[in-house]
This record gives sequence, structure tokens and C-alpha cells, in this order.
Amino acid sequence: MRFSALTAQPLPWKNGGGVTRELASHAVDGKLAWRLSLADITRNGPFSVFPGLARIHCIVEGAGHTLSNETTRLEARPLEPLCFDGGADLDCLLRDGPCRAFNVIYDPEKVTAEPRVLAEGPVPDAEGRQVLFVVSGSLDMAGTNRLGPGEGVVTESAANALVTGGGAVVQVRFFSCLETAQQFLDCHLVACNHAVPSDMAALLNHMTTGAPDIRDGVIACRKTDAVQQLF
Repeated sequence: MRFSALTAQPLPWKNGGGVTRELASHAVDGKLAWRLSLADITRNGPFSVFPGLARIHCIVEGAGHTLSNETTRLEARPLEPLCFDGGADLDCLLRDGPCRAFNVIYDPEKVTAEPRVLAEGPVPDAEGRQVLFVVSGSLDMAGTNRLGPGEGVVTESAANALVTGGGAVVQVRFFSCLETAQQFLDCHLVACNHAVPSDMAALLNHMTTGAPDIRDGVIACRKTDAVQQLF
């Protein structure tokens, strides 16, 4: 699915501090799993709060800003994706005038998300649902026309995709919590020289029932007690 910030309708923030353009979204069982947007931040003030959700925030124009409260200070800098709790009550202080940010809001009980910024060259061949958003230069992909700045695509494969023109592209890969749990279990058992039991599927269903775990800005699914007892 292709999307473009150039045609998305800008919606003003309730506090008047900027506008947001919704680019794409995905629901699971009728509830939001993730949403993509592009935000213009024009003045200092409180940041939007999304209780129960996680955020990825990447400055794509301007010098960025600082998000802070009494106990937390987060520096949003150009092309450095920032991951944090969407429920945090934070104030925004612009660094050097207005800026623009590519945003991902997602439910960590349904998916996890892994962001990175790609420079010119081949896009790493990674299967699974992912988003590619062009910041500068262009993106060439099989089956779609060349994408320019402000355009992007939601795809199941980035095979043979190429960043050109000295560009920068934000890539966000999505994993279901079940996939994340399987990866964790596979890595752990391989490290311990064990084989993965054939009846592990039922146990994996229980691994995703815990609250999200936040460590060093990375949000993942917490293992349940049943899994912890294995190791």
C-alpha cells in the first residue's frame, strides 16, 4: 500500500501546537495496532499523550526538540528515531524553530516495532510487514513507481528495493508479539544447545499476555511466569 504526505489532510492539534497528517493505519480485531503520521511541530508546549500505546518519533525536517518532565529528558534529533512510552506526560521545547517528525504509534500488546534509517544503497532484504518512508532522495521498488520525499509504502517485502539520489529512508518493521516471543525462544534455546519442542505453540500463546517491557527505549513483550520457569 502506497501513501503520501503530499495529499494527506492536515489536522490541527487541540492545543494549537502543530498539525498532523495521518498516513496509514492497521487494526487487529477492530482495535488499533499501529498508525503512521507526519507532524509539523510549530511551537513549544505539551506533547500529546496516548496511554497504553508506544511511540516512535523521528525528526525529518528541522533541528528537532527536547521532550521532558520532572524525571525524564529525551532529545529528538534529525534522523535519530526516538522510542518512548506514549502515555508519558511530556513537554516539548523546540531546539531551533519549527520541525517535522515521522511518527509511529502502536499497541505493544499486539505488535513490536523496530525503526532504523537507511542511507543510499540496497534496502536490507527483510521479510515481514514493514514501512518505508522517504525523507530525501528517492526509493525504487519493484511493482511501484519511484517514491519521492514525503511518500512511502507499507509492504510485506523490500526485496530489490533501492535508496537513490543520496537519500534517506525511515524503515519500520512490525512483528506480532507471537513472532517476537518465537524469536526470543529460538535464540535462547540455540544458545543453550536445545531444540525447539514441537508442542511449543501453545506455550507461545501465553508469552504475549504480559504487559509491555521497556528497557533502554526498546519496548518488547514481557515473558510470562510460565516461560520464565523453563530457563
